[in-house]
Amino acid sequence: GVVWNAMGRNGIEQSGVEWSGLDWRGVKWSGVEWSGVEWNRKEWNEMLKFQQESEDLLDATLDMDGEIVAAQIEKIHEEYVSAIQYNNENSLSSVLALAYLSAMQYYFKPIRELPTGRGFADFVFIPKPEYSASYPAMVVELKWNKDSATALQQIKDKQYPESILNYTGDILLVGINYDKGTKEHQCMIEKYEKD
Repeated sequence: GVVWNAMGRNGIEQSGVEWSGLDWRGVKWSGVEWSGVEWNRKEWNEMLKFQQESEDLLDATLDMDGEIVAAQIEKIHEEYVSAIQYNNENSLSSVLALAYLSAMQYYFKPIRELPTGRGFADFVFIPKPEYSASYPAMVVELKWNKDSATALQQIKDKQYPESILNYTGDILLVGINYDKGTKEHQCMIEKYEKD
């Protein structure tokens, strides 16, 4: 695979870190298997562009810039995963899982919390030990046809961060909504204040 030589957040040298191995044959993304896929130059360039878009999304999230996060999710959905038709929270959740793929370099596989009942699917991202000083944990709440403030409030009301309170670093609360009428994403991000 190709090895990325780039500076990560806060100047951490990423040299020698392979982005998911970058040999996509045999790699599975949420059940999609890439074995036997032969990549031509155009497809490879698309993968590299997607990797950069995903990295930009993660950076905007960490910078707590909800407007750019919403725009990046929209861009990734339209340009890379438009085959996933939005019709409920699960489809939004699938797009988010792919959009945040670059996070896998720094975070453990996201914990999916799927409470019984309707209306939401959450992601909890916990940084790998070697990145915990530079990367916050993230609790992501998705809403469908509501608003991002409602998503944030639900995290607080349900006290999802309680499940990661043994995590001692910073925690970001990320509320993402897709408005079916306007076909737009909204995002609000707050830092979780521990008592």
